[in-house]
Amino acid sequence: MDYRIRWQQQRRQRQRKRLLIVPAALALATVLYLLVRGAGGAGSNWVFEAPSHALPHFAVTPAFIYVAWPDGHLIALQTATGRPTAEAPVFSVPEAFNATPTVEEHTLYLGSDAGILRALNARTGQLVWDRDTGGPIRCQPLVISGRLFVGNGSGLVYCFRTGGAKMWSRQLEDGISGQPALVGRQLIVATVRGAIYALDFGTGKTLWRQDLQSPDVPTPIFSPVTAAPPVVLIGSDDGYLYVLDAATGRPAREPYYTAGLVREAPAISDQAIAFGSTDGWLRVISHDAMQPLWAYALPGPVTAGPTIAGNLVLVACPTRLIALELSSGRFIRSWKGEQLGGDLVVAAKTIYVGTNQGRIMALAMP
Repeated sequence: MDYRIRWQQQRRQRQRKRLLIVPAALALATVLYLLVRGAGGAGSNWVFEAPSHALPHFAVTPAFIYVAWPDGHLIALQTATGRPTAEAPVFSVPEAFNATPTVEEHTLYLGSDAGILRALNARTGQLVWDRDTGGPIRCQPLVISGRLFVGNGSGLVYCFRTGGAKMWSRQLEDGISGQPALVGRQLIVATVRGAIYALDFGTGKTLWRQDLQSPDVPTPIFSPVTAAPPVVLIGSDDGYLYVLDAATGRPAREPYYTAGLVREAPAISDQAIAFGSTDGWLRVISHDAMQPLWAYALPGPVTAGPTIAGNLVLVACPTRLIALELSSGRFIRSWKGEQLGGDLVVAAKTIYVGTNQGRIMALAMP
């Protein structure tokens, strides 16, 4: 009799253990699934679905992300939520916006395909001033030391005071697609046919000109000029990243060759320079010696970035946003996307990237 009672007690204990073990195992399996899914999934803080299914261009501040679309609309989203607010500026004109805007203090500067450069109040969206530059603006305005520099598709380079007063303009032989760079008192500008100019900061006078190849065999340049004093870095459609002495325009070293188009600006830190190509490789070189450190094969052509945040380098290809360790190239994590492209910005531990379908995605830094 005692044996039966003990057997029944042991049976009930085994049943209770099973009742506890099964839910715990299910919970552990769920956690592991979410972790694995998060490592390769979207992991979005938020996604803004725009009515315009075209590539957006944007600038980020602590409070807002200002987004311009090729259909002529500009809107400001809250960086925390991705939602427009009543206070966020909305601006619309029947012109295409195909250039990244620039925000400086409380003013937003934006160029259009109609050649109009506008300064808007970043809090209200109201027009402060506008100027007709005479050609489509496809490059991001450069604002520094109270001056604004911009080039257009007709080859005109302008210098305005941030209040709107024109200081000088300079006519170059070919159109300008990439943002210029300032090194000391020299404004370095690249044309779409591969001529590089250094213009005097104060007067616009040409200080030197360097043709990357013979003028009869142009080297198309659609990449921004990137300052890395005492040199400038310029990507080109012939597959090279050129390194020029900013003071003279002469090559500072042999260019780096890729098998694709180098259209995105390199990312620079104190230790390294990262650049990508449509050949699907991200390459990292040392900042001081300009020597190759490592390269990483992406699952597609570079469409946004790279950008450097701490010891991470981030780069986008059409279906993935990938984070790598800057010092070693070690894979950290990736996010799935669809038709990623355009601007890639890291601010306040959040990654912002656009898509060719008009979306803006905000992702938490790993």
